[in-house]
Amino acid sequence: MMRDPMDRLQMVFIVIVAVAAIAIAVIVSHIVDRSYEHVSEIKQTKIEGTTDDISMDIVKNADDAKTILAKTSGSPNELKFTDQTVTRADLKTFVNEPKYTKFRMLRCDFDSKDFDVLKETKVKIVSMSDCPVDKELMDQIVEMPKLHTIEMFRCDISKNAFTNLAVSKVRLIKLRKCGETRDRIFTKSLFKGLARMPTLVHAELSKNTFEDHAIDGFAGAQCMVLNISRTNATDEDLETLKHLPHLQYADLEFCGKLTCKGLKFVNQNPSVKSVRTDIPVSSCNFSAADVSKFQPSSYRVPDDMQFEREP
Repeated sequence: MMRDPMDRLQMVFIVIVAVAAIAIAVIVSHIVDRSYEHVSEIKQTKIEGTTDDISMDIVKNADDAKTILAKTSGSPNELKFTDQTVTRADLKTFVNEPKYTKFRMLRCDFDSKDFDVLKETKVKIVSMSDCPVDKELMDQIVEMPKLHTIEMFRCDISKNAFTNLAVSKVRLIKLRKCGETRDRIFTKSLFKGLARMPTLVHAELSKNTFEDHAIDGFAGAQCMVLNISRTNATDEDLETLKHLPHLQYADLEFCGKLTCKGLKFVNQNPSVKSVRTDIPVSSCNFSAADVSKFQPSSYRVPDDMQFEREP
């Protein structure tokens, strides 16, 4: 017996509907899984130093999440801004709440002139990451009356930004992967700015790429501790270290271009007490007394010359 044509059409229709239903179910399942992963990622995001509770029912998209995570309190004396525009009103927080003595800023936009507000604060530490640094910003920062530490990480620094560091009272400065231009080359002009700092104790310049002969600009600097580890510093660069009148500690570890020749330049500075290096000094023909200066195990910078350690 021949099956009714209508029955065949009904069966085809049912099959099509079933296939479509399965496809929709797969797509919905994928969307739900991705949504769950996104929420889980936000929940697991570590907010440095904060215990704030983030209500997930108001996190509707990535921009909302960024806004919620932007301003966070770390240690009791720290306020951090992340991925936002820092306004004059934000900076006024440090005036209105003098308990905040550490200012941190990560990937933020701002107007440099607004930082004059910080002259009225008790901020002691300024830390910036992935931010542009121009002369106006630095001129405002160095006039902060209590400031003793400046930290910059992956910052693009304009050519004349450090011109007025001679008026600074900063003792500790840390610049990592910083420099001029898009390539962040650490230039001679930046070294010259640092050399003008009358109260500089510790210059931590590791992980930078120096332009040729850039360290020449650091001659005469007042620092007691210099860290240029993991840089492209050369033997000729280290000749400048002979002309640092107060240098006591030098970290030269993991500088692939250095040899015994460079270490001998450093050894000619009578104020140097200890040097950290991975160069085998046994091949450098130093006296026994001089060899003792170049033992990594004995490299100990005094606490009063160190940066504040993270909790």
